[in-house]
Amino acid sequence: MRSGWGVSHRSDGLHYEGEWFGNKRHGYGCTTFPDGTKEEGKYKQNALVSGKRKNLIPLRTSKIREKVDRA
Repeated sequence: MRSGWGVSHRSDGLHYEGEWFGNKRHGYGCTTFPDGTKEEGKYKQNALVSGKRKNLIPLRTSKIREKVDRA
């Protein structure tokens, strides 16, 4: 069971670095999703309770997303 500070790399591309308690994200941490979106702040029982989400590259339309994916 995970407790304390740690890093998780999942096969689907999700990456979490931060505090764990009882095998769940709990405390301060940062999650990076496969699309590049980041979620940073305080987690409680695997849910973000205070913090922010930010896109590193805003892909607002599907046409722009398609162009980026092809590049």
